Amino acid sequence: MSDGWVATHSTAEPEGQAEEASLGSWRGLVVGTIHPSAVLRGPDSEGRDRAYAGLVGDLVVARKAAARAAAR
Repeated sequence: MSDGWVATHSTAEPEGQAEEASLGSWRGLVVGTIHPSAVLRGPDSEGRDRAYAGLVGDLVVARKAAARAAAR
């Protein structure tokens, strides 16, 4: 058993990346993203718009990865 995260498979998407990972006996999907409050802390409206678009893109990656995992 491992004490740390172990990525076992990576899926590249246009918006980002989803990875199958394990921690001890737990196995699941991992999608890294920003904390949603980071969108509100953007330096200006253009920065907030970019942060929001990135967050939405990450959520799209998570949805697609979850759908593929459920179909297996």
